[in-house]
Amino acid sequence: MRRGSPNLDLWVVVVAIAALALLPILYNNYFFINALFLASIYMIASTAWNIMGGYAGLVSFGHAAFFGIGAYTLALTYNAGLVPWLGLPVAGFVSALFALAIAPPLLRLKGHWFALATIAVSEALKLFFNNWAYVGGARGIELARREYSLEWIYFVGPINYNYIALAITAISIVSMMIIMRSRVGYYLQSIRESEETAMSVGIDPFRYKAIAMFVSAFFTGVAGALYALRYRYVDPFSTMDLFISVQICLIAIIGGVYSFAGPLIGALAIVPAAEYLRAIIGGAYGARFFGIHLLIYGIVLLALSLYAPGGIMEAIKKRVGGKV
Repeated sequence: MRRGSPNLDLWVVVVAIAALALLPILYNNYFFINALFLASIYMIASTAWNIMGGYAGLVSFGHAAFFGIGAYTLALTYNAGLVPWLGLPVAGFVSALFALAIAPPLLRLKGHWFALATIAVSEALKLFFNNWAYVGGARGIELARREYSLEWIYFVGPINYNYIALAITAISIVSMMIIMRSRVGYYLQSIRESEETAMSVGIDPFRYKAIAMFVSAFFTGVAGALYALRYRYVDPFSTMDLFISVQICLIAIIGGVYSFAGPLIGALAIVPAAEYLRAIIGGAYGARFFGIHLLIYGIVLLALSLYAPGGIMEAIKKRVGGKV
């Protein structure tokens, strides 16, 4: 994977965060604000996916597992009395530990076998949570009511959740940029290009792939925890569904996996549009055309893959003749 321009990546982060901060003020609409909140958490999750899928070459279709573990961990710790400012990193850490637990068998697999194994793990975990009475089984868990306060990240209106998510998104993305601009990022790219060559210069492929899984799972878990905080309810199908994994992956790929800018642009472009299609088209026609919004969403993604196979950022680079 070609390394993007650090300066351009940073500028795109600044512009994306500024857009998420200003748009709710310019257009104070509940549906729109909710779509921007989802864009924020998918920015975190898709950027985290890019660490595995882009830097390490580990294409995963099972990130919903990390997302769901983060959501459930936050819900359980929140209900146990732990303030969410501590619950958020705990949720990420539990997701990361799960990634380390499954790393030894999964990292023995290559290519499409690894991708298929991640689906199997995620679906098995969803089935497990669906039948685990302690976490409510299929009914899920509702977050306990607390006093409205910043301490408990519990607000009356939706816009405050957006700004909390915005701050955590900025911290998460900059943290991932710093990690991947270190030697860890260089080593992962070397391993992705040729494991044999990397091993010949003393780089341990398993160790650094496991680090990539740990970091990716941590931040995806944080994204899931933010989801739980905002919607106050988690269940296996809303937090561990295969569609979540696919959307996390597609946002990164459509945006462009060649830089940190790609997943941010992808989330801003895709998530609000997907929510609009789901609510307007799916809602308007109801059961008669159930799922039509997904069909249109798929057609749009197919068109982008045909005309911009390197992602939106790659197309922008070619258009302006600059470097990404």
